[in-house]
Amino acid sequence: MITIITGASHTGKTFLAQKIMERCSVPYLSIDHLKMGLIRSGQTDLTAEDDDVLTDFLWPIVREIIKTAIENKQNLIVEGCYVPANWRNDFNELYLNEIQFVCLAFSEMYIDANYDKIIAHASDIESRLDDRDCTIDSLKKDNNEVINKFSACSEVVTIIDDDYENTIMNLVKMTVNQNSENQIECLLEKPFWVVDFLPERVSAERAKQYFAVEDFCCNSQYINQLYQRFAYLVTKLSCYFDIFGNPSPKEIFDNINICLSKGYANFLFPDNDTLITLNSGDLYMTVYNPNGRFLEMVQSLAMAEGLFVRRGEKL
Repeated sequence: MITIITGASHTGKTFLAQKIMERCSVPYLSIDHLKMGLIRSGQTDLTAEDDDVLTDFLWPIVREIIKTAIENKQNLIVEGCYVPANWRNDFNELYLNEIQFVCLAFSEMYIDANYDKIIAHASDIESRLDDRDCTIDSLKKDNNEVINKFSACSEVVTIIDDDYENTIMNLVKMTVNQNSENQIECLLEKPFWVVDFLPERVSAERAKQYFAVEDFCCNSQYINQLYQRFAYLVTKLSCYFDIFGNPSPKEIFDNINICLSKGYANFLFPDNDTLITLNSGDLYMTVYNPNGRFLEMVQSLAMAEGLFVRRGEKL
C-alpha cells in the first residue's frame, strides 16, 4: 500500500507521516528530501524557492517511484507538497487500488485562532531554516489554494478546523487500519503452516473416521479446551513479537473465544510480516509467512500446549 500525504505548508504532513511510519513500520519518502538532494547534487538548476516549477520537475520522479513500489508489492509513505491536484490521471486502476491519499489544510478560522501555535510547532519533526515569510495572510492564501485546487479535482481534503491532535490521530488510525488490511490480503497468498491437534493430515481412506472425530470434538468441551490452548499460544507469542493493535492477553482470549460460535480471529505481526488466523469451528490455526525464528517459536509453544505444527498444503 502506498500512502500519499500532501497539503498546505505547516499543516503537519511530516508529523503525520512520522506517526504512520512508527505504527506501521513502513518507510517514507520525503519529497522535500528528494528536492534538496537533486538541488545540492547539481542535478537541476532549480532552487528551493522555485515552487511554481518544482512540482512539474519532481512529480514525474515521485510518480515512477510509486509505480515501482506497487509493482514490487512494497509499502511506502510519500509525503510532501509537490503533488499535482490531478495526480490520479497518471495511474491506471490497478495502481490506484494500491494508493491511499491524504490532503491536509487549515481553515481560516483555525489559522486566526492558532497562528502562534502553528509557527511554534513548525520545526517539530524537521528544522525550518527561515520562517519569517510565513504570515497569517500567506498561510490563509496557501491553504485556500490547496483546498480549491484539490477540491476541483474531486479529492477529499481534510480541513483542520478545531481539534488538530484528534484530527491527525484519526487519520493515523484510518491509514494504519487500511495498511493492515492490505498486508493481511497479501499474506493470505503466502506459504503457510498449520497448528493442529493432529500431527499430520489424515488420508482420504480415513476420512469417515476423521469427520466423526471432528464432529465429536466440535460438539463437546474439547473445542473449548483446544481454543484455550490456541489463545495461550498466541498470548505467549506476544511476549516475543508485536501484534498489530497491541491487544492485551484478555483481548487475545476474547477474540479467540468469539470464534467458538461465529466469525474469525486474525493476529497480524507486522514487523515479521506474519499472520495467524483462526476460523469459527476449525480445529486448527493457520500461520502465514513465518520467518525461521517465528516458526521455531510457534513450534516450541505448540509443543508445550500439546499441539503439532506442519507445513500447510493448498487444496
